[in-house]
Amino acid sequence: MLEQIKILLGITDTESDALLGIMIDDARSAIISYLNRKDFPDGLNFAIREMVVKAYKESVSGGVASVNRGDTSISYTTIDSSCFDEKLLRAFSKYKKIRMD
Repeated sequence: MLEQIKILLGITDTESDALLGIMIDDARSAIISYLNRKDFPDGLNFAIREMVVKAYKESVSGGVASVNRGDTSISYTTIDSSCFDEKLLRAFSKYKKIRMD
């Protein structure tokens, strides 16, 4: 997974490996949580790649997702369920488990 993401980003060194590893773990955790699963479906590996590539590009360009001036609020790019676009949500629907509490 790490090597595939580095290819997509055009990264040839190992300088960003630790950061990308954390982003991969965060994306996997966000997806598993959203799906209400304990395992990770192999069919969703593309989703991790898409989420990490997008988040990495945003972090390289400053990483600031939003800025508010009144009472000062700055938020940085994170990988969580807010990163899911319509394409990912459609793909997830096939794997989502429904909780019956």
